[in-house]
Amino acid sequence: MHLLPYRHSATPRLRLPVVVFFRRLERNYPQRVEDVMDDKIRYKRGIVKALKRFKESGALRAEIPVCLEAMNRLVREFAAIHGLPMPTVEYRPDLVSCCLPHLNLICLDKMSIVTLLHEYAHLMGYDEWHACWWSINLFRKVYPEAYAKLEHQGHMLVRPKS
Repeated sequence: MHLLPYRHSATPRLRLPVVVFFRRLERNYPQRVEDVMDDKIRYKRGIVKALKRFKESGALRAEIPVCLEAMNRLVREFAAIHGLPMPTVEYRPDLVSCCLPHLNLICLDKMSIVTLLHEYAHLMGYDEWHACWWSINLFRKVYPEAYAKLEHQGHMLVRPKS
């Protein structure tokens, strides 16, 4: 479940927490990967270069702690570019991958760069459709060979069953 905080706008004399309640994001996933393909998408300066550096580091092929550390560096670099608070990525195979914006936390159930990009897009405030749009196109731009090997299942990119 993805949650977005609402900022409280009460009078100054009330000492309520900044995050008062949450709303559930609409589950407006695209029907197909093809629905979000966009060759003209533009990313903030530095985003593509940061992901290319991550790719060149080979972190995805490393042990989980090394990969997780590299993913944390990547999302923090993204956050600095977007002017967001520094997020944390945790490996949680016991959960379904999710983003908890009120905690500035991304939980991954597998070490997947596509999933990381998708969950980071939620930190930027994107709903499901736009998170797919942002993450799939960025992945395709930086990892074209890997993208070509993946199958489209609904709105997701998945490894082919061999």
